[in-house]
This record gives sequence, C-alpha cells and structure tokens, in this order.
Amino acid sequence: MAQELASIVGPSFKFLLDSFGFKCIVATKTFVRWESPAVFVSCNYDFGRSFELSVEIGQKAGNPERPFNFGEFVRSQAVPEAEWPSGYTAVTPDAVESLAVKLARILSHYGRPLLTDESKAWNRLTDLRDRECCEFALQQELRYAREDAKEAWKAKDFRWFIQCLAQYRGVLEASELEKLKYADSRVSDISG
Repeated sequence: MAQELASIVGPSFKFLLDSFGFKCIVATKTFVRWESPAVFVSCNYDFGRSFELSVEIGQKAGNPERPFNFGEFVRSQAVPEAEWPSGYTAVTPDAVESLAVKLARILSHYGRPLLTDESKAWNRLTDLRDRECCEFALQQELRYAREDAKEAWKAKDFRWFIQCLAQYRGVLEASELEKLKYADSRVSDISG
C-alpha cells in the first residue's frame, strides 16, 4: 500500500483530536499513534503478511506501556457482539478505510471512559486481561494433564491418573469426573 496509513485512517480517528484533545505524534506508512497526556491510541497495518489493521489503546503511565488490543477493549467495555468487527483483515486501501471507520465508531461510542482515563474502566480492562490469561494458563495445564491422564488410563495406572487430574476436579468434564471416581475406588481397593 503506497498511501500513508494516517491519510487512510486519520479521518476516522479525527474524533480523538476534536473530542478528547489527542495529538497525532507518529505517522508512518504502516503506523499511526495519537496521544493525550495520559492515554495513547495506535493503529498498525501489516501490509506485508497478514493485511490486518490493529488498534491498541493504553495508558502512558506504565513503563513499559501496556497496550490492550481492540478485542480486549470490546470485551471489557460491554460492546454488543453484533457490533464487533467480523475480522481485522483488509487488503485494499478502501477496505482499510472501511474497517477503520467501524473500529473508530466503536471506540468513539464505547471508549469514552478509557479515553478520558477513568480508573474504573482501566481496572475493568486490566482485570479482563488477567482473567483471560489465567484461563488460558489453566486450559494449557489442563491440556497437558489430560494427555498424561490418557496415558495413565491406558496403562491402568490409577494413582498416576489421579495425580494428573485431581487438582482440576472443579473444571473437569462429567466423563473425566466419573473416571476419577472410578480411579479413586480402584486405588482405595488396592490400598484398603
């Protein structure tokens, strides 16, 4: 894309300057950043690989800064799913502009608390990320535990099976809980 990104997305994000006192501080072929004294918003376009337009928002106070992506923003600000973008890929300048219009409209409508640096909104956003990170970590651990448990079950090593899954009782599927109950009874029979 030969056109500067700022000339494509700038008109859509002009509300940042007009309504919130932001200033455009960086504008390159693929990146634009606007800042207020406390908050930044950036757009990045990956025209070399994914053709995705990304929008991030963050507080300038952090060192290093902690940007949040647009998906985190819409989830934390209770944007109705029907309004979420269906994707972030845009191959032509017209498609980038169209996507920028949609993202800017959502940000201008739902982003006021963040754009004006309200601590409750930032706390909600940070809490969302923390919850999602913990959930992701739990799912990763559970995936590995399930793989080990599958091997233990095949080997009829019920102690190992229990060791693999016991700590996850609260999030296991019904069939896994039944197997765990059975394994507990088998270990009790052997021990008792």
